[in-house]
Amino acid sequence: MTLPLLKVQNLEAFYIPGMPIVFDASVKVDAGEFVTLLGPNGAGKSTFLKALAGLVPVGEGGICFDGQDLTGVPTHRIVAAGIGFVPQTENVFAQLSIEHNLKAGAHTLPRAVMNERLDEAYERFPALAERRNQAANALSGGQRQMLAIARALMTRPRLILLDEPTAGLAPLVVTEVLESLKTLAGSGIAVLMVEQNVKAALAVCDRACILVEGRNHSEGTPEALMADDGIARAFLGIGKTT
Repeated sequence: MTLPLLKVQNLEAFYIPGMPIVFDASVKVDAGEFVTLLGPNGAGKSTFLKALAGLVPVGEGGICFDGQDLTGVPTHRIVAAGIGFVPQTENVFAQLSIEHNLKAGAHTLPRAVMNERLDEAYERFPALAERRNQAANALSGGQRQMLAIARALMTRPRLILLDEPTAGLAPLVVTEVLESLKTLAGSGIAVLMVEQNVKAALAVCDRACILVEGRNHSEGTPEALMADDGIARAFLGIGKTT
């Protein structure tokens, strides 16, 4: 039996000791799998993701990635282990050029390797290549998200974490961003994403996990979750209304 790439068990995470936001949450992600975390506002989804990135303290539970125990380790070790993170806000250096943003994501790599990764980024995101010398603040919202994703990929992570990557984007751009993530997963890079746009997320992900009040509520394929009318009406906004 193949072990999951990421296995998080009974995680507790908090900002203030003794006041957990995530109480008892678990998730598994296989290599190349696209998993979405769903749930109401305040469910602890973003806190859960930040805990995996080493940005929020962890109390109980454990985080295992590719056979390594990453529970409570600092962010730089998590990145070195093969996990990339794209936050919801302030995810690019607005005054720097696209190319300098990408180089910032690979600043620890030798120059030759950095240049190789730049070529890969531009091949994956041609729109960035065309504007490589422009400042990031000249980009549209969707292009900024593409840049943030491209920068996170500069270290060739095996898993990328994304916190609401479509927030504030126009519907057509939402589709573009999510399809790029689906392509990413198809290339073998696992994706774990927090997303509020439920319908759009379910259209592209392999599996979804619903968190409620910092705990697991349900999980399954998009088809299975949508087929459960109680779950669909309560959390997905797509169930029967009569």
